[in-house]
Amino acid sequence: MAFKMTDHNKSPLSFEQIDNAFEKTVQSFLNDMYPTTSSNILSNRAEDLNQIIGVHKGYKYQAISKEVEYEANCFLLMQCALSCLRSTFLMLKKFKDQDNVGAWHSLIDAYDYIDISIKVIDIYSGHLEDKEKEELKQTHGIYIIKQRIEKLENAIFRPQKIYNSSGLVETIGNCSICGAVFHKCDHNEGDIIMGRLCRRVNREIIRADHAAIVTDPKDRRCIFTSTFDEHGTSIDFFSREPLIEPKEENTYMGIMQVFSDIDID
Repeated sequence: MAFKMTDHNKSPLSFEQIDNAFEKTVQSFLNDMYPTTSSNILSNRAEDLNQIIGVHKGYKYQAISKEVEYEANCFLLMQCALSCLRSTFLMLKKFKDQDNVGAWHSLIDAYDYIDISIKVIDIYSGHLEDKEKEELKQTHGIYIIKQRIEKLENAIFRPQKIYNSSGLVETIGNCSICGAVFHKCDHNEGDIIMGRLCRRVNREIIRADHAAIVTDPKDRRCIFTSTFDEHGTSIDFFSREPLIEPKEENTYMGIMQVFSDIDID
């Protein structure tokens, strides 16, 4: 499944045509997004999305080169929504493979992607009344995707109530949009400008300052991976199986920091 801006004897696709094709594509993939879907289909759907995401990146770059910001931002929305679907298919596949930590990380990737899509919606819905915004959340496809992910999380994963948080002292880095040292540019972290999300890149860690247990972390990937059952046996947090190497009382395994990032270029 692929879409092209041009095809020899055909005219370039209009924005409306791409938007309509995107909507149909998303619905097609949602039809297979269930825990009971076979591992083979889950893998194939994730692979199919790789190509489609690349095509929508191409649309975005063309809009950026033409300086058509509305279309560039909408194509970023589409790219991130499709990437969210891909991460969700990967989550379901890893869950079937009993790669529970990997499945959890893919789930959080999916949330990160769809939240960027929602940021784009927020740009163009700020003028709406509160009632209209609430109606939008109930009917817009992007919010429906997020609701679907939330249902999958609640159905598949044991609730995470506490997380790890590490305090790192790091350099300020560069702006992902203009490349300047971050405090010397005019962009604000988290803003979406001409199809790009402003981030601090090229940061270097100077030292680890502290660690803490929190309930509302910056990164929900930083979880405890072991716990204890009612008998005091150290077990895997997800599978509930006893650990191969038992832990002493009040000793836990966990993830303190994740350095990989989602692909939104």
